[in-house]
Amino acid sequence: MIDSKLETEKDTAGVDVEIYYCPKIGNTPCAPFFLSNLVSMMEQGHVINHMVGNNRCRAIYAKALSKIVGQITFDTLDDYSKTTWIHSAAVLKDYRQRGIYKMMHRQLEYLMPQLGSRKVAAHVHITNGVGMAGVQRVGLEPAYIRVEKTI
Repeated sequence: MIDSKLETEKDTAGVDVEIYYCPKIGNTPCAPFFLSNLVSMMEQGHVINHMVGNNRCRAIYAKALSKIVGQITFDTLDDYSKTTWIHSAAVLKDYRQRGIYKMMHRQLEYLMPQLGSRKVAAHVHITNGVGMAGVQRVGLEPAYIRVEKTI
């Protein structure tokens, strides 16, 4: 499977950003970025076992100046609305606050009907202010609250 270029747009710094769709992460240009982001999240204590090895993970990724600078990994569930679950999203530190996540997310939503999906969702921890602000900027809102108790 070959990654397909979806669009080229300038970020807020005036740099051309190319957005690609990766139908299978495996042996593609976005795999090293995905793996380094996965390792980083695991080092921070996040558990990502729901996407490792399911062989359905796809990605939207951004390239600027010939290098991958951001990625949204996702899976489409077989539930009633074919929910597109965002498993992880990352933009390199030097490229944040430049509209790149918004560009990738817009292309994800454009692609969703072609994948048969009608809903997008993500898990964002309640203490993750940056993550919550990011998903709310693209229109996601809390749908339910999970409550728990550690004993």
